[in-house]
Amino acid sequence: MSWISTGDRAQAFHMYQRSAEVKTEMLRLTSELSSGRKSDLGKALGGDFAGLAAVERGLRLGLVYKAAAEEAALHTSVMQDALQTVQTQLDETGPTLLAAVGAGSSSNLGILAVDSGAKLDLVVNALNGRIAGRSLFSGDRPDQIPLISGDEMLANLGPLVAGAATAQDMIAIVEDWFLAPGGGFETTAYRGGTSSAAGFTVGDGDVIDADVSALAPEIRGALAAFALSALVGNDLGPADEASRRTLLEAAATRMIGSQGGLSKIRAELGAAEARIETARVRNSATETALSIEHNRLVRADPYTTATELEAVQMQLESLFVLTSRMARLNLTEFLR
Repeated sequence: MSWISTGDRAQAFHMYQRSAEVKTEMLRLTSELSSGRKSDLGKALGGDFAGLAAVERGLRLGLVYKAAAEEAALHTSVMQDALQTVQTQLDETGPTLLAAVGAGSSSNLGILAVDSGAKLDLVVNALNGRIAGRSLFSGDRPDQIPLISGDEMLANLGPLVAGAATAQDMIAIVEDWFLAPGGGFETTAYRGGTSSAAGFTVGDGDVIDADVSALAPEIRGALAAFALSALVGNDLGPADEASRRTLLEAAATRMIGSQGGLSKIRAELGAAEARIETARVRNSATETALSIEHNRLVRADPYTTATELEAVQMQLESLFVLTSRMARLNLTEFLR
């Protein structure tokens, strides 16, 4: 029988090597426990990073879609508020003005007509609203405010209606200025773009269009009604009482009639808002699912890691005890 013995140096080297391995393992486990991430992703993923890359790409895209959806929600909400302001002014002014035409005194009609100028400015200011430096109703030129002021509109219309012989002539002049293609509104009053505004990409292939500009006929019709009444308040056009009442009645009727078109625009915006909310819910669910998968791939299980760390600590303690005992293996200790 042959005996194979291990020399003291070899034993010492073996114990040192094993101790280093255990310490390295303990440092790895300690790092994973404190950071919550696997320290060696290559080993954990079997060298295949394709799945992790796809998940991380999805999370990055999700952040982009989330920001776009938030911006779209804010944009459409402020647009709804602006159109609500326009509708409120139409609703308050039209019926009141129409009732006054039938039964009101001349002085009362004059007050309401003058007030229409202030209402025109209020409506224009609402349509000129901006959010994050972007105009709401300027089409593909969001850097430009869409409309000149109400006073500027009336100043442009003043010379045109000054020579109107009848109320019908004045109504035609004002409506042509606001509604006719290539008329004064398009060439002078409107400063935005003529093409559609860029949409909001809130998901893969899901683009939300909130394209409502001040060029919309429904908005131009409402502006024309306020302008017609304001011009009468500025004593422009036919001066006889009958003509003034006819003009104010036409303005009031058009204010009331504009409500339906604006309600349709707001309903379309409401449909866009519903799509935005659907996208936000979908994006949130996708983000949650991808985050769970990402954690599964890169996160270290704290309970498993803690158990392994405790086992490694026990191994290290055992090595220390064994090394200490081996250090006392000399002839004197043996003879004792």
